[in-house]
Parts: sequence; C-alpha cells; structure tokens
Amino acid sequence: MTKKPLVKPLDLSKIPKLSREYLELERALRLRYPWLFADGPLEHLQKSFYQILGKPLSVKSQGVKERSLHSFLQESAGQSLMAQVRRGENEFFWIRIDRSLVPPLLSSILGETVPVVREKPSDLEKGLLEFWLLKSLHWAKESLKDKLNWELQHWGLYEEGFARDQKDASGCVFSFLLGMEGQAAYAWIYLPHPILEGLLLTDSSWDEEPQDLSSLEATLPRVAHLKTSVWPEIGRVSLSPEEQQALEVGDVILFDHSDAQLTAHGLTGKALLRVGENLSEGLLTEVLDSGTTFSLKILAYDGE
Repeated sequence: MTKKPLVKPLDLSKIPKLSREYLELERALRLRYPWLFADGPLEHLQKSFYQILGKPLSVKSQGVKERSLHSFLQESAGQSLMAQVRRGENEFFWIRIDRSLVPPLLSSILGETVPVVREKPSDLEKGLLEFWLLKSLHWAKESLKDKLNWELQHWGLYEEGFARDQKDASGCVFSFLLGMEGQAAYAWIYLPHPILEGLLLTDSSWDEEPQDLSSLEATLPRVAHLKTSVWPEIGRVSLSPEEQQALEVGDVILFDHSDAQLTAHGLTGKALLRVGENLSEGLLTEVLDSGTTFSLKILAYDGE
C-alpha cells in the first residue's frame, strides 16, 4: 500500500510582519536616497574612507529592514563596536559594526602591514577609532543631507547592555557590507521613525524662493505617509496676558468674531478649516449639521 505524502501546514507565524508605516517610509526613502538601494558599491563613501585609511574600503548597501530598538540592541551584545549618536537636541540613533573589522581597521590607521588582533585596544588606539567614527558620521551626515547637528555621545567595544536604558521604539535598520583586504564585515545604522521622517522633510530646495508647483509636486511623494491634524475654526477672541492668566474652570468666553451660529436647527454658518498650526491661511467652508453629525463643505481659499 502506497503511503500518502504528508502535507505539512504552512507556518505563517515566522514571516516577518511589515507595518504600513514602514512600507510608506521605504517608498519615501527610495525616492529621497536612491543610492541606499543601489546594487553597486557606494563610491562616494569609499573615496572618503580612503582619505584616512590609505587603503580601499568597499561599502555596499544591503537594504533596509524594520526592527524594534530593543531587538537591535540585543543582537549587538558582546559582538560589536557600538556607538550612540545624538541628533539635534534630544533624538538618538545607533551604529553597530562587526568586531571582525576592528583589527584590519586599526592596522590600516596605524600603518601596520599585518592586522594585529587586540584583546583590549590602548587609549591611543581607542582615540584613533573614535576619530574614524567621527569622520564616518561626518560623511554619513553629508550623504543624508541632514541640517541638524550630530554628536557622538557614547561608543564602546564589545560592550554588554549598551544603551539598555533607552525606551523601546520602532525604526529602520540600514545594513552595509564593508570589505578591506579580504576581510568582510557588516555595519548597521538604526534610525527611529521620527528621525527618518525629519530627514525626509529636510530638503535644501525648500529654502529657495520662489518655489514652483512642479518641484513641490515632486517632493510630496516623499512625505505622503506623514499625517497632520485638520481642524475647524468657528470663532476667535483676543485676550491680554493678564486675562489669560485669570482664566478659571467654568469661565464663559464670548467670541469677538464668529461666522457660525447655534440655532434651533443646529450649527449653521461658516468656519475656517485650518491645517496643522497654520493660522495665516485656510479653507472657507459652510457648516452642514444633520442633527447627529456635522460636516464642512469647502467654498474657497482664505489667506494672504
């Protein structure tokens, strides 16, 4: 009797789940930084590294993946050169480099012909590694066209528990394959989602005036995943600082100006539809009250 082939059910639990936010971020990153997804070597970075190493260091992008911060840090324990970088006032991101790259890297900086494996680098060697990290950060910042300051806040070799006091967060891991004298190693940069969104909103062309419509339309796909609040303004009143300080719970404020009125038939009249924190312009709308919900019908643009 022929045995029937055993058909095992497909285990979908091990397939990584991708959030919609990540998919939209990746699409925007491809538009903003196409070189991150190129198949070939990153020549502009390779030339920069050659300036201080005196030897070729190949750099190839290996793609982008979404990860949590804690999982990224757990993978780093005891295996890597780690660095924590502050961006601007209070944003942080992390860099991880395979420990196997450290001996040839140090030997190249020191001019040694044969890489020397060091159990514990000296203070001088640590200073040279820090110099290399600072240079690498400078070139990465230029490549990403970031206007905010980057500061190397902390770094360490093969440390356990690096940055474990940080709260967990979602972000993207950028992977790079580094090669030097036959030695291959990986480097990773972990950027939280808020930093990525800030980078995508940074564009030197936005500072140039006047801005034509075609260039704005070309920029919109990069930030299409970002959301902002839209709210109706139905009236306004001007208060002095003393009056604002004297406000208490239960006070009734009468508007100096209002285009909407509450009648026996509900809310009627006009309202200005504002976007985000923009108070200088908006959309003039008509208020439509059905008795249970109200909606706004756009009539015209209102602004300077």
